[in-house]
Amino acid sequence: MIRSTLVLAVSLVALHLGAPAAVAQHQAFFEWVGDLPGGQISSSPSAISADGRVVVGSSDAHPEGVATPRARPFAWDRGTGITALPTPVDWGPCYASGVSADGSVILGFGADEQGRSLLVRWFDRAGPFRLELPDPQSSVDTVRLSDDGETILLHLDDRPYLWSLESGFVALPSIPDRSGIFQSRALSGDGLTVVGALSDQQGVYAYSWTSTGGYVELGQLPGGPLYTLAYAVNTDGSVITGFSRTNSFQFPFGEAFRWESGGLAALGFTGEGRAVSSDGLTIVGNRPGLPGFSGAFIWREGRGARTILSLLANAYDLPMNDWELRRAYGVSLDGRTFIGEGRNQNGVFQGWVASLGCCCPPDWNRSGMADSQDFFEFISDFFEGTGDYNRDGVSTSSDVMIFLSDLLSDVC
Repeated sequence: MIRSTLVLAVSLVALHLGAPAAVAQHQAFFEWVGDLPGGQISSSPSAISADGRVVVGSSDAHPEGVATPRARPFAWDRGTGITALPTPVDWGPCYASGVSADGSVILGFGADEQGRSLLVRWFDRAGPFRLELPDPQSSVDTVRLSDDGETILLHLDDRPYLWSLESGFVALPSIPDRSGIFQSRALSGDGLTVVGALSDQQGVYAYSWTSTGGYVELGQLPGGPLYTLAYAVNTDGSVITGFSRTNSFQFPFGEAFRWESGGLAALGFTGEGRAVSSDGLTIVGNRPGLPGFSGAFIWREGRGARTILSLLANAYDLPMNDWELRRAYGVSLDGRTFIGEGRNQNGVFQGWVASLGCCCPPDWNRSGMADSQDFFEFISDFFEGTGDYNRDGVSTSSDVMIFLSDLLSDVC
C-alpha cells in the first residue's frame, strides 16, 4: 500500500511539474550533411546504412585540373563528416547510390572519361573498383545494393538486372502476358526482392519480383486511375511502400501506401513513401507543398503521420529554427535515423541526417513498444535503486519526471 501510494504521489507530482525530454542522453540529433569543395553548395544523400551510421550520396564539386564542376560521390558519418570518395579526376559525373548494412561497401555509378556508363564499388572507402557492364553504352539507372554488399540491382536502358559474384549480370524476365516497360526501383536488404512498376498505354502498375515467386502485382487503391508506383521495400521483402493516385487526391499527387501480403493499404494522406524500416512499421517519404502538412514525413504503425521537422522540434526539442525539410529518402533498419534534402537558414539546398537516438528510451523492458507495463517495471527498478533513466549515475526523482515526460510524449 505504501509503495503504491508513493508511486501515485511521485507520478502526480511529475505530471504536474512536467519535465523536458532527456534528449541529450538519448543522443537524438539533426545535422546538415555539408558539401564537397568547389562547385555549387549542394549535396544529395541517396542511401543510409542499416545501422544508421553511414550516409552516401553526391555533391557538386570542382576537382583540381578539371575545367567545370561535376557531381562527385561522398560518404558521411558523424565522426568525420562529409568526405569525397576516391574518383579519377577525368571521370564525368559520378554518384554513390547504395551502401551495405555496416557501411563498409559503397556502390556508385556514373560516366568515365569517354562518357561510357560506370558501375563501381568502394571497399572501406578505398577504390573505385569497376564492374564491367554488359553494354557500356547503356544508360544506367536505379542502382541499389543489398545489406551484405554482395547483390546489386541496376537498370540498364529498359531492363533490370541483378548482379552477384557467383552469377554475374542476370536480366530479370519480362512480366508474363504484359507489354510495356518495367522500371525497377528498389532491392530488399536480403537481395531477394525487386520492386518497381510497369507502364503501358493503360496505366502504371506496381510489382514485386522474386526468383521463386516471379512477379506479383500489388494492386491499386480504390477510386482512382490505374497509377501505382512502388519505391521501397523492407529487409525481407514483406512490406512495400510508394504511392497510388486516387480521385480523392489532387492530380498529379497520389496517396502514400503500405503493402504487405494482405494487400495495399492507404496511409491516409497525399504523399509518397520512399523508404521503410526493416520491420515495416516505419515509413518515411515526401509530401507536396500543401497547406498544413508538407515536406518530409514519418509514418509509424499505430501513431500515424507527422512531419519529421515537427517530430524533431516538438518531441525532441531540437533547435530546427527556420530550416525546411523538403524530402526524406532513406531510413535505418530500426526506423530511427533518416536522410533527406532541405533548405537551411540561408536558403541553401543540402542533404540532412536526423536521428531519434539509439532506441526508444521509455521502452524500459525493451518489448518493442512503450506502454503502461514499462511504467510499472521502471518504478519497480526505481525503488530498487536501479532506475537511473537519465544516466547521471544515481536514481532520483528527476529520473521519474523525465521518464514520465518521455512516456507520455511522442518521443518514440
